[in-house]
Amino acid sequence: MADKLAAKVRIYCFILTMPASREKKAVHVKATWARHFDKFAFISSEDDPDFPVLKAVQNESRKHLWLKTRFGFINAYRNHLNDFEFFMKADDDTYVIVENLRLLLSTKDPNVPILMGRRFKVSSLFSCKNVIFHIPIRVILHRKCASIFFVTDFNKSSLYGSYVACRRTLIKDRTLE
Repeated sequence: MADKLAAKVRIYCFILTMPASREKKAVHVKATWARHFDKFAFISSEDDPDFPVLKAVQNESRKHLWLKTRFGFINAYRNHLNDFEFFMKADDDTYVIVENLRLLLSTKDPNVPILMGRRFKVSSLFSCKNVIFHIPIRVILHRKCASIFFVTDFNKSSLYGSYVACRRTLIKDRTLE
C-alpha cells in the first residue's frame, strides 16, 4: 500500500534550517524522515556542496523566516510544480511520518486547491491582528493552490492571508485546541 501511495501522492518538502543547526538537527532530519519524501531540500543562509541546501538569505534572523519560506515556495514553483502534487514547508525541528501524511493527502480531492496548516494568533512580530496560518509550523500546499498563490500576488507579506483562494484545512491532533 505504501508504494501505491508514494506513486500517487508525490510530495516535495523544503526544510528551513541554519548553519548552526546543521550538525545538531539537519543531518538527523536528512537521515530520518526527510528521505521518505519524493524530493527535499534545506533552505539556509549558506550554500553547502556536501548537503542538499539552497541559500535563500544573507544572514540568519527571525526576521528572515518569511524570506526563507518565500524562497522555498518560489523554488518549488519554478523548478518542481509539475513534478509533485503537494509541497510542504517544514523546519529542522519537525518530525514527519511521511507515509501517514501521504495517506491523509490521498483523501483530498485533487481538483480542489488546499492549504493545510495550524492556526494561531499572530504575534506583534508580524504586526497583524488576523488569525492566519503559522509560518513556522508545517504547511502543505496542493499544486493547484501553489499555482493560484504564485499567480495572484506573491509579493504580499503572508502566504496565509485571506486573499489566497484555496480551501484551508487545519491540522491538529487531540492535544491541540
